[in-house]
Amino acid sequence: MPRSSRGSKGVTRTLAEISALVGGELVGHGEKICRGINDLNRATGDQLAFLGNSRYLKAALGTQALAVLVPRDFSAELPCAIIRVENPSSAFARVIDLFAPAPVPWTAGIHPTAVVDPTACLGEGVCLGPHVTVEAGVQLGARVHIGAGCYVGREVVIGDGAFLYPGAIIRERCLLGKRVILHSGAVIGSDGFGYEFLEGKYSKIPQVGFVQIDDDCEIGANTTIDRGRFDKTWIQEGCKIDNLVMIAH
Repeated sequence: MPRSSRGSKGVTRTLAEISALVGGELVGHGEKICRGINDLNRATGDQLAFLGNSRYLKAALGTQALAVLVPRDFSAELPCAIIRVENPSSAFARVIDLFAPAPVPWTAGIHPTAVVDPTACLGEGVCLGPHVTVEAGVQLGARVHIGAGCYVGREVVIGDGAFLYPGAIIRERCLLGKRVILHSGAVIGSDGFGYEFLEGKYSKIPQVGFVQIDDDCEIGANTTIDRGRFDKTWIQEGCKIDNLVMIAH
């Protein structure tokens, strides 16, 4: 059973307060108390849900939620209060901040089991978790967080505020911009699939390029991005890539 967000921070808000937060138009009793959030099918009588797509109208018509965020032009009758907003999904994201658990805290420092080459350059406020490996010539910007078991290869450069979840791997000479997020199992800079059939067998072609990931990109869990054959594989600024994606050279 999925866990719901029912006052994870001990927070409660009236519907009137939530409506004001998201710039909405409330239809219902503003004094009623909301204690959490959930989807349309699982929401209970003290939780808020949202209708971001008309294909979920059937679920909305049968919801047990206290209130539902709906588009401005929504005209159907629901069995609960509604809050009309410009973008229900975006408005719901703002409400999530009220009720979601606080982020897992981390503090700057290097765990005793981390292995850091003496030629690596570490910026201010870097956090290296247990069993992290940082190879020669690496440059880490300020406030870079590298989770347990990550590997950072030779001459890798990582910009300020990047966040690597446990188990991510960055191979040699790759470049990561500021605030890049790598989820667990991501592999950046593995060899591209390059072979020539010579004299009755396959011979590997050296992959001498690298991967460049620009600022504010997020790479999902177990996604792989191959290094370029001669130059770079380039993920440009702001790209968001899902889990289990393979990007070739």
